[in-house]
Formats: sequence, structure tokens, C-alpha cells
Amino acid sequence: MPCSPVSTDTILLVMAEEDAFFRALGERLQQADHPFLCCSAVDAQTWLERQAPLLVVLCLPEGEAGPALIAQWRQRTDRPLLAIEATGTAAGRIAALSRGADDVLSAPADAEECLWRIQALLRRYPRGPDHPARMLRVDSLCLDRLQMRVKVGQAEVALTPIQFRLLWTLVAHRERVLDKPFLYRQVLEKPFSTDDRSLDMHLSRVRRKLTQAGLAPDRLKTVHGQGYGFR
Repeated sequence: MPCSPVSTDTILLVMAEEDAFFRALGERLQQADHPFLCCSAVDAQTWLERQAPLLVVLCLPEGEAGPALIAQWRQRTDRPLLAIEATGTAAGRIAALSRGADDVLSAPADAEECLWRIQALLRRYPRGPDHPARMLRVDSLCLDRLQMRVKVGQAEVALTPIQFRLLWTLVAHRERVLDKPFLYRQVLEKPFSTDDRSLDMHLSRVRRKLTQAGLAPDRLKTVHGQGYGFR
């Protein structure tokens, strides 16, 4: 099957073996001008070490190995993941979604439907300078903007929406000190007031929760007279 040159715009098709579905999907992707690359799971790992795909279509093995494979892939990439599961059952689709798939089709899948689902995922999770990343990772800290989830290692950290926005903003501007007027506009969505201590309160609670989960307390820093930062 012809494949596109490797690039960050590439849709990665990961299959156990080449079959009629992937050949048909490749033809529809070509017709729709979507660059794609077909490879095995082993070759895909090598490719991921060099590039981040635009989207992954992953063919799942039968049984518990299928959901487990999705969980492994979710640790490797934060890009949209469309799974092709083998059971054809609602339980199989639910298992795939619960382990991190963004969408699921049951085998035997239809290439035309798969193409439209791919395009729907790309609308939901676009990539480009005007679209922020879905996830941020710094060492053991992981933030998922879509689900508003925070983890330190394997420990979940429960934050309020305001606390999440505050942490996301600080991590996204890592190594910079952000002044309070900027954070009030960006996070609290109101003008800065010297009499308002709400931002200090939120940051203190975020720091405490992260520290309890195992993050060093000095990662969130207070620069007196200037603002806050994450390092």
C-alpha cells in the first residue's frame, strides 16, 4: 500500500497485518489528501520516537490484550486514538473507551465510516498554532486539558476548574514568572485588585494538593512583588 512521507501531519495506521479494510482506508485517506503511514505495532514504536502523529488508528487484538494495548498507547501519545476492536460487542467498545480510546469501531469496520470518524476527531482535536495542546507533561506531572485531570505519577490530584486553569497556565508558561494582573485576567477572569487574596488562596491549595501527591513543593514558586511560576 502506498504511504505518505513521515511528518507531524501523518495519520498513523497501526495494524496486525495488512487487510482489505486498511487498504480501503488508505485509498480513502489518499483521496481526502490526508497523509498516512501504515506500520506494525513494533515499527510504530520506532516511528513515535521520532515524530508525534496527527492521529492514530489502532487495530486491537482479541481479549484483554486489546484494552491493555490502548492503555500502553495512551501513555505514548496524547493525540486522538481511534480503535478498531475485534469483538463487535458493546462491551468491547466500552472497554476500549474506558482505557483511553477517543472513538471505537467494531470489526469488520467500514473504511468510509472510519474516514468520517477520523475527520470528526481532527475537528475536535486540531493541531496548529491557534489550538493549544490537549496535554502537558513535566517530569511526573501530567495535565489533561480536555478532561481537566491532573496526575503526579500514578496519583490523581483533584482540582477545581479554577485551580486547574491556574496550574495549566503556570505549566504552559514554565520557567516564566507570571504577574498577578495577567493571572487574574487569564484564570479568574476579573481585574486585579490588591485587596483580593483569592489567587493566593487558590495557588496555596494547588501547591498543597500537588505536594501531598508527591510533587516537590518548590516546583510552584512565589516571587514576592512579581507573581508566580512553575519550574
